[in-house]
Amino acid sequence: MEFKSYSAVQWGVGLLVLFSLTLALHFGQALFLPLVIALMLATVLWPPVQYLTHRFHLPRSVSSVLVILALVLVSAVGILGAVVAVQDIVSDLLRVENQEKYYRKLREAIASINIDLANQLLPVPPPRVERQEGKKEGQEATVPRDSQAAAHTQSSVTGAGGPTASGSEPPPSPGSIVLPEDPQLYRQYMENSVLFTTTRQFLEQQANRIPEYLRTLSVQVVLILFLVLFLCVDGEVLIHRTVEIFGPSTGPDGSAAARALREMARHIRSYLVWRTVIIVGMVIVLGFLWKLLGLKQPWLWAVVAGILTFIPYLGPIIAGIPPVLDALVTRDLNTAAMTLLLYTIVIVLEGYVAFPLVLGRQMEMNATTILIACLFWYIIWGEIGLFLALPLMAGIKAICQNVPGWQPWANLMGSGENKNAQNASVANG
Repeated sequence: MEFKSYSAVQWGVGLLVLFSLTLALHFGQALFLPLVIALMLATVLWPPVQYLTHRFHLPRSVSSVLVILALVLVSAVGILGAVVAVQDIVSDLLRVENQEKYYRKLREAIASINIDLANQLLPVPPPRVERQEGKKEGQEATVPRDSQAAAHTQSSVTGAGGPTASGSEPPPSPGSIVLPEDPQLYRQYMENSVLFTTTRQFLEQQANRIPEYLRTLSVQVVLILFLVLFLCVDGEVLIHRTVEIFGPSTGPDGSAAARALREMARHIRSYLVWRTVIIVGMVIVLGFLWKLLGLKQPWLWAVVAGILTFIPYLGPIIAGIPPVLDALVTRDLNTAAMTLLLYTIVIVLEGYVAFPLVLGRQMEMNATTILIACLFWYIIWGEIGLFLALPLMAGIKAICQNVPGWQPWANLMGSGENKNAQNASVANG
Protein backbone atom coordinates (compact mmCIF):
# COMPACT_ATOMS: atom_id res chain seq x y z
CA MET A 1 0.00 0.00 0.00
CA GLU A 2 1.40 3.34 -1.03
CA PHE A 3 0.94 6.50 0.97
CA LYS A 4 0.77 9.82 -0.79
CA SER A 5 3.00 12.54 0.53
CA TYR A 6 1.58 16.05 0.69
CA SER A 7 3.60 19.20 0.56
CA ALA A 8 3.34 22.00 3.09
CA VAL A 9 1.40 24.06 0.56
CA GLN A 10 -1.19 21.31 0.10
CA TRP A 11 -1.59 20.91 3.85
CA GLY A 12 -1.92 24.66 4.23
CA VAL A 13 -4.58 24.86 1.52
CA GLY A 14 -6.48 21.97 3.10
CA LEU A 15 -6.42 23.56 6.55
CA LEU A 16 -7.52 26.88 5.08
CA VAL A 17 -10.46 25.21 3.33
CA LEU A 18 -11.41 23.41 6.54
CA PHE A 19 -11.23 26.64 8.54
CA SER A 20 -13.34 28.48 5.95
CA LEU A 21 -15.92 25.69 5.94
CA THR A 22 -16.10 25.77 9.74
CA LEU A 23 -16.72 29.52 9.75
CA ALA A 24 -19.37 29.14 7.05
CA LEU A 25 -21.18 26.43 9.04
CA HIS A 26 -21.07 28.52 12.22
CA PHE A 27 -22.16 31.88 10.80
CA GLY A 28 -24.55 30.25 8.32
CA GLN A 29 -26.34 28.28 11.05
CA ALA A 30 -29.73 29.72 10.11
CA LEU A 31 -29.33 28.17 6.64
CA PHE A 32 -27.27 25.01 7.17
CA LEU A 33 -28.84 23.68 10.36
CA PRO A 34 -32.43 23.35 9.02
CA LEU A 35 -31.00 21.97 5.78
CA VAL A 36 -28.98 19.27 7.56
CA ILE A 37 -31.94 18.26 9.75
CA ALA A 38 -34.21 18.16 6.69
CA LEU A 39 -31.69 16.00 4.80
CA MET A 40 -31.54 13.51 7.67
CA LEU A 41 -35.33 13.36 7.98
CA ALA A 42 -35.70 12.98 4.21
CA THR A 43 -33.17 10.12 4.30
CA VAL A 44 -35.22 8.33 6.98
CA LEU A 45 -38.58 9.01 5.28
CA TRP A 46 -37.34 8.03 1.81
CA PRO A 47 -38.23 4.27 2.06
CA PRO A 48 -41.88 4.80 3.17
CA VAL A 49 -42.34 7.42 0.45
CA GLN A 50 -40.94 4.98 -2.11
CA TYR A 51 -43.21 2.22 -0.80
CA LEU A 52 -46.40 4.30 -1.05
CA THR A 53 -45.44 5.53 -4.49
CA HIS A 54 -44.75 2.09 -6.01
CA ARG A 55 -47.18 -0.03 -4.00
CA PHE A 56 -50.30 2.13 -4.31
CA HIS A 57 -49.28 4.06 -7.46
CA LEU A 58 -49.70 7.39 -5.72
CA PRO A 59 -48.08 10.57 -7.02
CA ARG A 60 -44.80 11.19 -5.25
CA SER A 61 -46.03 14.49 -3.86
CA VAL A 62 -49.08 12.79 -2.28
CA SER A 63 -46.92 10.04 -0.76
CA SER A 64 -44.55 12.63 0.67
CA VAL A 65 -47.38 14.65 2.23
CA LEU A 66 -48.92 11.53 3.80
CA VAL A 67 -45.64 10.40 5.34
CA ILE A 68 -44.87 13.88 6.69
CA LEU A 69 -48.38 14.19 8.16
CA ALA A 70 -47.89 10.84 9.91
CA LEU A 71 -44.59 12.11 11.33
CA VAL A 72 -46.23 15.33 12.55
CA LEU A 73 -49.10 13.38 14.15
CA VAL A 74 -46.79 11.03 16.05
CA SER A 75 -44.63 13.97 17.19
CA ALA A 76 -47.70 15.96 18.31
CA VAL A 77 -48.96 13.04 20.42
CA GLY A 78 -45.55 12.68 22.07
CA ILE A 79 -45.27 16.41 22.77
CA LEU A 80 -48.79 16.53 24.19
CA GLY A 81 -47.99 13.65 26.54
CA ALA A 82 -44.80 15.39 27.68
CA VAL A 83 -46.67 18.67 28.30
CA VAL A 84 -49.31 16.89 30.40
CA ALA A 85 -46.61 15.14 32.44
CA VAL A 86 -44.67 18.36 33.03
CA GLN A 87 -47.87 20.19 34.00
CA ASP A 88 -48.58 17.44 36.52
CA ILE A 89 -45.08 17.81 37.99
CA VAL A 90 -45.37 21.60 38.27
CA SER A 91 -48.81 21.46 39.91
CA ASP A 92 -47.54 18.81 42.31
CA LEU A 93 -44.52 20.89 43.30
CA LEU A 94 -46.62 24.01 43.86
CA ARG A 95 -48.69 22.33 46.58
CA VAL A 96 -47.50 23.56 49.97
CA GLU A 97 -47.77 20.20 51.69
CA ASN A 98 -45.77 18.50 48.93
CA GLN A 99 -43.05 21.16 49.02
CA GLU A 100 -42.69 20.71 52.77
CA LYS A 101 -42.50 16.91 52.44
CA TYR A 102 -40.03 16.98 49.53
CA TYR A 103 -37.87 19.57 51.28
CA ARG A 104 -37.55 17.47 54.42
CA LYS A 105 -37.00 14.15 52.64
CA LEU A 106 -34.37 15.58 50.30
CA ARG A 107 -32.50 17.13 53.21
CA GLU A 108 -32.66 13.89 55.20
CA ALA A 109 -31.29 11.94 52.22
CA ILE A 110 -28.38 14.35 51.70
CA ALA A 111 -27.70 14.52 55.45
CA SER A 112 -27.44 10.74 55.61
CA ILE A 113 -24.53 11.00 53.18
CA ASN A 114 -22.89 14.24 54.35
CA ILE A 115 -24.37 16.47 57.06
CA ASP A 116 -22.14 19.44 56.16
CA LEU A 117 -23.28 19.29 52.52
CA ALA A 118 -26.90 19.17 53.64
CA ASN A 119 -26.41 22.24 55.86
CA GLN A 120 -24.88 24.16 52.94
CA LEU A 121 -27.47 23.20 50.33
CA LEU A 122 -30.60 22.99 52.48
CA PRO A 123 -30.85 24.87 55.81
CA VAL A 124 -32.43 23.13 58.80
CA PRO A 125 -36.20 23.13 58.13
CA PRO A 126 -38.35 25.21 60.48
CA PRO A 127 -40.95 23.63 62.78
CA ARG A 128 -44.12 22.56 61.12
CA VAL A 129 -46.71 25.35 60.76
CA GLU A 130 -49.58 24.80 63.14
CA ARG A 131 -52.97 24.91 61.54
CA GLN A 132 -56.33 25.30 63.27
CA GLU A 133 -58.45 22.18 63.36
CA GLY A 134 -62.05 22.30 62.30
CA LYS A 135 -61.81 25.73 60.73
CA LYS A 136 -64.66 26.79 58.51
CA GLU A 137 -64.30 26.92 54.77
CA GLY A 138 -62.59 30.12 53.68
CA GLN A 139 -60.99 30.71 57.12
CA GLU A 140 -57.26 31.32 56.93
CA ALA A 141 -54.79 28.94 58.58
CA THR A 142 -52.47 30.18 61.32
CA VAL A 143 -49.16 31.21 59.77
CA PRO A 144 -46.12 32.98 61.16
CA ARG A 145 -46.38 36.76 61.51
CA ASP A 146 -43.52 37.44 59.10
CA SER A 147 -45.22 35.23 56.52
CA GLN A 148 -48.47 37.19 56.95
CA ALA A 149 -46.59 40.41 56.43
CA ALA A 150 -44.92 39.03 53.36
CA ALA A 151 -48.24 37.86 52.00
CA HIS A 152 -49.80 41.27 52.68
CA THR A 153 -46.91 42.99 50.91
CA GLN A 154 -47.21 40.61 47.98
CA SER A 155 -50.96 41.12 47.65
CA SER A 156 -50.62 44.90 47.90
CA VAL A 157 -48.26 44.85 44.95
CA THR A 158 -50.00 42.39 42.69
CA GLY A 159 -53.61 42.69 43.77
CA ALA A 160 -56.27 44.65 41.89
CA GLY A 161 -53.72 46.04 39.46
CA GLY A 162 -53.99 49.46 41.07
CA PRO A 163 -51.19 51.98 41.54
CA THR A 164 -48.86 51.58 44.50
CA ALA A 165 -46.21 53.73 46.10
CA SER A 166 -43.88 52.85 43.28
CA GLY A 167 -46.49 53.43 40.60
CA SER A 168 -48.38 51.03 38.35
CA GLU A 169 -46.88 47.56 38.24
CA PRO A 170 -46.37 45.82 34.88
CA PRO A 171 -48.28 42.61 34.16
CA PRO A 172 -46.72 39.44 35.61
CA SER A 173 -44.10 37.68 33.53
CA PRO A 174 -44.59 34.07 32.34
CA GLY A 175 -42.01 32.99 34.90
CA SER A 176 -44.01 34.39 37.82
CA ILE A 177 -47.13 32.64 36.51
CA VAL A 178 -45.44 29.26 36.05
CA LEU A 179 -43.44 29.56 39.28
CA PRO A 180 -45.40 31.88 41.61
CA GLU A 181 -44.02 33.01 44.94
CA ASP A 182 -45.37 31.22 48.02
CA PRO A 183 -44.77 33.29 51.17
CA GLN A 184 -46.20 30.59 53.50
CA LEU A 185 -43.60 27.88 52.93
CA TYR A 186 -40.00 28.14 54.11
CA ARG A 187 -39.60 31.59 52.58
CA GLN A 188 -36.57 32.64 54.59
CA TYR A 189 -35.11 29.15 54.43
CA MET A 190 -35.60 28.85 50.70
CA GLU A 191 -33.83 32.16 50.19
CA ASN A 192 -30.82 30.81 52.11
CA SER A 193 -30.78 27.47 50.25
CA VAL A 194 -28.17 27.31 47.49
CA LEU A 195 -29.95 24.41 45.79
CA PHE A 196 -33.42 25.95 45.68
CA THR A 197 -32.22 29.47 44.90
CA THR A 198 -30.11 28.35 41.95
CA THR A 199 -32.79 26.01 40.64
CA ARG A 200 -35.54 28.61 40.95
CA GLN A 201 -33.51 31.31 39.21
CA PHE A 202 -32.76 28.97 36.32
CA LEU A 203 -36.38 27.84 35.97
CA GLU A 204 -37.70 31.40 36.10
CA GLN A 205 -35.25 32.49 33.41
CA GLN A 206 -36.31 29.62 31.17
CA ALA A 207 -40.01 30.18 31.88
CA ASN A 208 -39.71 33.86 30.93
CA ARG A 209 -38.17 32.81 27.60
CA ILE A 210 -40.92 30.33 26.72
CA PRO A 211 -42.65 32.70 24.22
CA GLU A 212 -39.34 33.31 22.48
CA TYR A 213 -38.59 29.58 22.36
CA LEU A 214 -42.03 28.78 20.94
CA ARG A 215 -41.81 31.44 18.26
CA THR A 216 -38.35 30.36 17.11
CA LEU A 217 -39.25 26.67 17.24
CA SER A 218 -42.43 27.18 15.21
CA VAL A 219 -40.58 28.97 12.42
CA GLN A 220 -37.83 26.34 12.34
CA VAL A 221 -40.27 23.42 12.33
CA VAL A 222 -42.32 24.84 9.45
CA LEU A 223 -39.17 25.55 7.44
CA ILE A 224 -37.78 22.05 8.05
CA LEU A 225 -41.06 20.35 7.12
CA PHE A 226 -41.23 22.21 3.81
CA LEU A 227 -37.59 21.33 3.09
CA VAL A 228 -38.31 17.67 3.83
CA LEU A 229 -41.32 17.77 1.51
CA PHE A 230 -39.31 19.25 -1.36
CA LEU A 231 -36.43 16.81 -0.81
CA CYS A 232 -38.77 13.82 -0.83
CA VAL A 233 -40.52 15.02 -3.99
CA ASP A 234 -37.41 16.07 -5.93
CA GLY A 235 -34.93 13.71 -4.29
CA GLU A 236 -34.17 11.50 -7.31
CA VAL A 237 -33.61 14.48 -9.59
CA LEU A 238 -31.34 16.14 -7.04
CA ILE A 239 -29.26 12.97 -6.66
CA HIS A 240 -28.72 12.66 -10.43
CA ARG A 241 -27.79 16.35 -10.71
CA THR A 242 -25.33 16.04 -7.82
CA VAL A 243 -23.67 13.02 -9.44
CA GLU A 244 -23.37 14.93 -12.72
CA ILE A 245 -21.55 17.75 -10.94
CA PHE A 246 -18.86 15.42 -9.56
CA GLY A 247 -18.53 13.30 -12.69
CA PRO A 248 -20.55 11.01 -14.96
CA SER A 249 -21.50 7.53 -13.84
CA THR A 250 -18.98 4.90 -14.93
CA GLY A 251 -19.00 1.17 -14.41
CA PRO A 252 -21.71 -1.04 -12.94
CA ASP A 253 -21.73 0.74 -9.59
CA GLY A 254 -21.57 4.27 -10.95
CA SER A 255 -19.08 6.98 -10.07
CA ALA A 256 -17.41 7.49 -6.70
CA ALA A 257 -19.85 10.34 -6.02
CA ALA A 258 -22.86 8.07 -6.59
CA ARG A 259 -21.44 5.37 -4.34
CA ALA A 260 -20.59 7.90 -1.65
CA LEU A 261 -24.11 9.38 -1.71
CA ARG A 262 -25.74 5.95 -1.53
CA GLU A 263 -23.51 4.80 1.33
CA MET A 264 -23.90 8.08 3.20
CA ALA A 265 -27.71 7.84 2.99
CA ARG A 266 -27.63 4.18 4.04
CA HIS A 267 -25.34 4.82 7.02
CA ILE A 268 -27.34 7.81 8.27
CA ARG A 269 -30.65 5.98 7.81
CA SER A 270 -29.33 2.86 9.55
CA TYR A 271 -27.93 4.87 12.42
CA LEU A 272 -31.05 6.96 13.02
CA VAL A 273 -33.60 4.19 12.54
CA TRP A 274 -31.86 1.42 14.48
CA ARG A 275 -30.59 3.74 17.19
CA THR A 276 -34.18 4.95 17.64
CA VAL A 277 -35.45 1.36 17.81
CA ILE A 278 -32.83 0.51 20.45
CA ILE A 279 -33.65 3.62 22.49
CA VAL A 280 -37.40 2.92 22.32
CA GLY A 281 -36.68 -0.52 23.78
CA MET A 282 -34.52 1.09 26.46
CA VAL A 283 -37.32 3.56 27.29
CA ILE A 284 -39.81 0.71 27.73
CA VAL A 285 -37.44 -1.18 30.03
CA LEU A 286 -36.63 1.91 32.10
CA GLY A 287 -40.31 2.88 32.33
CA PHE A 288 -41.28 -0.51 33.76
CA LEU A 289 -38.31 -0.49 36.16
CA TRP A 290 -39.14 3.00 37.44
CA LYS A 291 -42.80 1.96 37.77
CA LEU A 292 -41.85 -1.09 39.85
CA LEU A 293 -39.63 1.05 42.08
CA GLY A 294 -42.56 3.43 42.73
CA LEU A 295 -41.24 6.62 41.12
CA LYS A 296 -43.80 9.39 40.72
CA GLN A 297 -43.10 10.08 37.02
CA PRO A 298 -41.57 6.83 35.67
CA TRP A 299 -42.43 7.20 31.99
CA LEU A 300 -41.46 10.85 31.74
CA TRP A 301 -37.98 10.16 33.11
CA ALA A 302 -37.66 7.15 30.79
CA VAL A 303 -38.53 9.27 27.74
CA VAL A 304 -36.13 12.01 28.85
CA ALA A 305 -33.40 9.38 29.17
CA GLY A 306 -34.17 8.11 25.67
CA ILE A 307 -33.93 11.59 24.15
CA LEU A 308 -30.74 12.54 25.97
CA THR A 309 -29.08 9.24 25.08
CA PHE A 310 -28.65 10.61 21.57
CA ILE A 311 -26.01 12.93 23.12
CA PRO A 312 -22.87 10.84 23.75
CA TYR A 313 -21.34 10.77 27.23
CA LEU A 314 -23.00 13.87 28.71
CA GLY A 315 -26.60 12.99 27.81
CA PRO A 316 -26.90 9.73 29.79
CA ILE A 317 -25.30 11.39 32.84
CA ILE A 318 -27.83 14.24 32.84
CA ALA A 319 -30.72 11.84 32.19
CA GLY A 320 -29.87 9.83 35.30
CA ILE A 321 -30.34 12.77 37.69
CA PRO A 322 -34.18 13.23 37.59
CA PRO A 323 -35.15 9.61 38.43
CA VAL A 324 -32.63 9.51 41.28
CA LEU A 325 -34.03 12.77 42.72
CA ASP A 326 -37.56 11.44 42.23
CA ALA A 327 -36.64 8.33 44.23
CA LEU A 328 -35.00 10.45 46.95
CA VAL A 329 -37.95 12.77 47.58
CA THR A 330 -40.81 10.33 46.98
CA ARG A 331 -39.31 7.07 48.27
CA ASP A 332 -36.07 6.67 50.24
CA LEU A 333 -32.29 6.49 49.91
CA ASN A 334 -32.25 2.75 49.20
CA THR A 335 -34.68 3.18 46.31
CA ALA A 336 -32.52 5.99 44.93
CA ALA A 337 -29.44 3.75 45.07
CA MET A 338 -31.32 0.94 43.33
CA THR A 339 -32.55 3.41 40.70
CA LEU A 340 -29.01 4.55 39.98
CA LEU A 341 -27.71 0.97 39.80
CA LEU A 342 -30.42 -0.24 37.41
CA TYR A 343 -30.06 2.85 35.23
CA THR A 344 -26.31 2.32 34.95
CA ILE A 345 -26.80 -1.33 33.96
CA VAL A 346 -29.35 -0.47 31.28
CA ILE A 347 -27.21 2.34 29.82
CA VAL A 348 -24.12 0.09 29.69
CA LEU A 349 -26.07 -2.70 27.98
CA GLU A 350 -27.51 -0.24 25.46
CA GLY A 351 -24.20 1.39 24.60
CA TYR A 352 -21.83 -1.57 24.69
CA VAL A 353 -24.01 -4.57 23.78
CA ALA A 354 -27.19 -3.65 21.89
CA PHE A 355 -25.77 -0.84 19.75
CA PRO A 356 -22.71 -2.76 18.40
CA LEU A 357 -24.76 -5.95 18.00
CA VAL A 358 -27.51 -4.33 15.91
CA LEU A 359 -25.52 -1.82 13.86
CA GLY A 360 -22.29 -3.79 13.56
CA ARG A 361 -18.71 -2.63 13.81
CA GLN A 362 -18.90 -0.82 10.48
CA MET A 363 -20.93 1.95 12.15
CA GLU A 364 -18.73 2.17 15.23
CA MET A 365 -16.31 5.01 15.84
CA ASN A 366 -13.54 5.25 18.38
CA ALA A 367 -13.99 7.28 21.55
CA THR A 368 -11.55 10.00 20.44
CA THR A 369 -13.49 10.61 17.22
CA ILE A 370 -16.79 10.78 19.10
CA LEU A 371 -15.44 13.24 21.67
CA ILE A 372 -13.84 15.49 19.03
CA ALA A 373 -17.01 15.35 16.93
CA CYS A 374 -19.18 16.34 19.90
CA LEU A 375 -16.89 19.25 20.78
CA PHE A 376 -16.69 20.41 17.16
CA TRP A 377 -20.41 20.33 16.43
CA TYR A 378 -21.23 21.84 19.83
CA ILE A 379 -18.98 24.80 19.01
CA ILE A 380 -20.57 25.09 15.57
CA TRP A 381 -24.26 24.61 16.38
CA GLY A 382 -24.60 24.49 20.16
CA GLU A 383 -26.79 21.91 21.90
CA ILE A 384 -28.44 20.81 18.65
CA GLY A 385 -24.98 20.01 17.31
CA LEU A 386 -24.59 17.43 20.09
CA PHE A 387 -27.67 15.58 18.83
CA LEU A 388 -26.43 15.69 15.23
CA ALA A 389 -22.77 14.87 15.91
CA LEU A 390 -22.89 11.08 15.54
CA PRO A 391 -25.17 10.84 12.47
CA LEU A 392 -23.10 13.53 10.76
CA MET A 393 -19.89 11.65 11.53
CA ALA A 394 -21.49 8.43 10.29
CA GLY A 395 -22.21 10.14 6.96
CA ILE A 396 -18.71 11.63 6.76
CA LYS A 397 -17.17 8.23 7.52
CA ALA A 398 -19.27 6.63 4.75
CA ILE A 399 -18.04 9.25 2.28
CA CYS A 400 -14.42 8.63 3.26
CA GLN A 401 -14.86 4.88 2.81
CA ASN A 402 -16.11 5.27 -0.77
CA VAL A 403 -13.91 8.05 -2.16
CA PRO A 404 -10.58 6.81 -3.56
CA GLY A 405 -7.67 7.95 -1.42
CA TRP A 406 -9.86 8.85 1.60
CA GLN A 407 -10.09 5.35 3.12
CA PRO A 408 -7.30 6.02 5.69
CA TRP A 409 -9.45 8.79 7.19
CA ALA A 410 -12.33 6.32 7.57
CA ASN A 411 -9.94 3.88 9.26
CA LEU A 412 -8.80 6.67 11.57
CA MET A 413 -12.39 7.25 12.71
CA GLY A 414 -13.18 3.54 13.12
CA SER A 415 -13.22 1.71 16.44
CA GLY A 416 -10.96 -1.10 15.19
CA GLU A 417 -9.33 -2.51 12.13
CA ASN A 418 -11.75 -2.40 9.24
CA LYS A 419 -10.57 -5.10 6.89
CA ASN A 420 -12.92 -4.11 4.10
CA ALA A 421 -11.70 -0.52 4.17
CA GLN A 422 -8.10 -1.70 4.26
CA ASN A 423 -8.65 -3.98 1.27
CA ALA A 424 -10.28 -1.14 -0.63
CA SER A 425 -7.38 1.10 0.22
CA VAL A 426 -4.92 -1.49 -1.05
CA ALA A 427 -6.92 -1.98 -4.24
CA ASN A 428 -6.85 1.75 -4.93
CA GLY A 429 -3.08 1.82 -4.42
